Amino acid sequence: IRRGLLSQATFVYLGAIVVVTAAALAGAVSYLQVHQGSALVQMTAVLLLLIPATEVAIASIQRALAWAIRPQRLSRLDLSDTGVPPESRTMVIVPTMLTSLEGVDVLLEHLEVAALGNMDPCIHFAIVSDFADAPARDLPGDAPLLAAAREGIDGLNRRFGPEHADRFFLFHRDRQWNAHERAWIGWERKRGKIEEFNRLLRGAGDTSVSTQVGRLDLLPSIRYCITLDSDTRLP
Repeated sequence: IRRGLLSQATFVYLGAIVVVTAAALAGAVSYLQVHQGSALVQMTAVLLLLIPATEVAIASIQRALAWAIRPQRLSRLDLSDTGVPPESRTMVIVPTMLTSLEGVDVLLEHLEVAALGNMDPCIHFAIVSDFADAPARDLPGDAPLLAAAREGIDGLNRRFGPEHADRFFLFHRDRQWNAHERAWIGWERKRGKIEEFNRLLRGAGDTSVSTQVGRLDLLPSIRYCITLDSDTRLP
């Protein structure tokens, strides 16, 4: 049904642009005919005016739609005075790949900066990671990377003090064999990380997440998730 409605809306939108463009060109041709312009002059005028008339038609239709269909405000929570209540507990997740020790350090720093800017006790931060694609499920360099990430998360929880000891998490996935890619990869890559993390929050026990670090007893109380790229700052 949604696809049919989208097709109808697209047809109406494009059809309106064609009608307005045709009307503008017809007006120009009529003007030239009144002034006895030759067929060559009329054809030249149509070719010269086609693009400008189309631009005017698009702008006019879009302006009319903006006037006729008023935007609706999205619902949001006003937490400016109360902070985030426990029933709205939120996890900020960074789906990423562990590829180098330097990259792990940068990632942990990124997580710490985001947490320093958002000290509400009901906002938590998690790395959701897997390793780079590989010809085997496990590589010799994997263990040091995972150990560095684990130690970094534990260190952040200690550094933020007992009252914030539950703020940082790590969820790491094993590689899965992908017959199409002919390689061992994190299932569905970024989309898969987010999907499996949400399933994990809902109690699933069959995900590819093999390493979990942090106060796992908090997971059932997470209501919202905010997804950040590893280079995106959280205001």
